Amino acid sequence: TTGTTSKVQVGVGPYTYSDFTCFGLRTFTRPEGRYVYEFACPGGALGTFDEVSFSATVPTGTGLTVAVRKGQNDGTFGSWSEATDVSPVNISGVGPKQASRLQVRFTFTSQDKQKTPTLHSFSARYACGTIN
Repeated sequence: TTGTTSKVQVGVGPYTYSDFTCFGLRTFTRPEGRYVYEFACPGGALGTFDEVSFSATVPTGTGLTVAVRKGQNDGTFGSWSEATDVSPVNISGVGPKQASRLQVRFTFTSQDKQKTPTLHSFSARYACGTIN
């Protein structure tokens, strides 16, 4: 391993201060959540990011959309693309063309307190070190 592990005793009924399961947020306030994942070319190399694919179960009364943006190692990113619920998503036209990073943002919504969308898997098709 590369890290250090610490063990902390919490007792029989540990108290957690916050709503870490998001039950209150989902049930009483805002029925929406987001997940952002970043793909990066090794060593900051530039590359082409062409497509994002995902597999999901989206029950009636719920929604799942994806948006992307490309950026550089210095933390600058372009604007988020328009969100879509169709997979695969052709992202070759999303700027900038030469990028070292791709952020993928999934937005989950539900109008039914008993149902939520489920993201099963996602992937990006890209090539690092090659600019067409």
